[in-house]
Amino acid sequence: MFGCVVCHLGYSDQFQQTEDGVYILSFPNSVGLGNISVFTFNPTNLTSCAVEVSVSADGFYEKIGYLTEYFPSITFITGLERLNRTELPFSLCLTLVPLDSVDQNLPYQPTERELALLSQATNKMVEHFKRYLAPTIVTHEGQEYISLKRVLMWKDTFLKESKALGTFWN
Repeated sequence: MFGCVVCHLGYSDQFQQTEDGVYILSFPNSVGLGNISVFTFNPTNLTSCAVEVSVSADGFYEKIGYLTEYFPSITFITGLERLNRTELPFSLCLTLVPLDSVDQNLPYQPTERELALLSQATNKMVEHFKRYLAPTIVTHEGQEYISLKRVLMWKDTFLKESKALGTFWN
């Protein structure tokens, strides 16, 4: 139902349901943990509810924002940096909430740094996509086509190579 990309740790969808409507993804001690993207695979599941996104660690708890049908993803830098700790176990908490409880004043506003990191990651992904798929593009009557199977294979290759590099940002 949910997926998460954490800068140098990579992708996970291994959220554990701890109680009805509460999902947790825990990370071990990690140096430099910060850039996080959370998303839902099927935004239409959020027509009658929202998902409150928060982070917690060592007594620290911060609400980040909400996933909704119209905002199915969020990217942020966790406030853990404010704790001035180099390593810290960390949990990402997703809680299903009624739509009328969404705090409109809370929506997360990305910083310039976050937008730059997201843009850099997007550019890296697009470059990799073009490099991997360019040899397989077929042109017919001026229209370019790519095999869906090849695109799915690209996704797996990109995730594997990104994980091997240890980061999306390098």
